[in-house]
Amino acid sequence: MYSLDIYKKLHLKKMRTETGLFLVEGKRAVSQICDFFPGAVEEIACYENFISRFKEFNVKIVTESQFKKFSSLKSLSGIAALVKIPEQTFSDSLPENTGTRLLFLDGVQDPGNVGTLIRTAAAFEFNGVILSDQCADPFSLKVIQSTAGSVLSLWIRKTDKYLQMILSLKKMGFSLVCADLKGSKSPSEIHESEPVILGLGSEGHGISDDIRNFADFTVKININRSNAESLNVAVSGGILMYFLSQNK
Repeated sequence: MYSLDIYKKLHLKKMRTETGLFLVEGKRAVSQICDFFPGAVEEIACYENFISRFKEFNVKIVTESQFKKFSSLKSLSGIAALVKIPEQTFSDSLPENTGTRLLFLDGVQDPGNVGTLIRTAAAFEFNGVILSDQCADPFSLKVIQSTAGSVLSLWIRKTDKYLQMILSLKKMGFSLVCADLKGSKSPSEIHESEPVILGLGSEGHGISDDIRNFADFTVKININRSNAESLNVAVSGGILMYFLSQNK
């Protein structure tokens, strides 16, 4: 059994790195991981009424006052899990089976956006996500909260060698499609066959020049800019992932 102090310290990146664990809170998210990735669950801390639902796992019974000491949520859920961070997440090595649809995030720093994009990628059956080293930590509490338990549904790599990874994938036959305010195509014109990488940049700076130079083409979402100057990157990503998912 782990001490409750470990649960609290997993708010820190240093402790996540040292333990190889991350914290998941909430019945929905914990259930998602327990149902589909039970081998990744090290321990569950919860109120007594959750025991029957998770009896096949290592369960630590906690009180409300104990839960408050480590919970990051305003509304206490009464259940949290310690989950293993997948190996190679912070390496620059591609998995043996990359899949055919990948998402690349270039400097997306807002954890809510990163988590939502990972969740959306999983929903549209993308196989993996590559994050530049300037992106938010994919296993930070706010990112995990936004993924709603889907963070293990695809492979993740976060590295400063992201450019080399993109080039390696292009040599393997992947096309790189980047969202850009000056894009040459609209989403409805995306007819790129798999394998494909969808590249998204931060809202403030967009995709970097280094990545743009390697793009097979860029895509622009046309909106009424007199009503709204731009779209949130997670919204843009959702629109583009939907269109790409139709090219099966």
